[in-house]
Amino acid sequence: MCVIYMMSKDTKAIKDHGRLLLYRKNEKIASQPISRIFRETLIK
Repeated sequence: MCVIYMMSKDTKAIKDHGRLLLYRKNEKIASQPISRIFRETLIK
């Protein structure tokens, strides 16, 4: 399965003990379990 997260400039993603945590303006907005992150791509 492939999951793509499109995030705004003020959103950050942090890997934490097998989970992907998404924060916007220092507030946690999502927490998803992950088995492997294959690629991170930044597009401006």
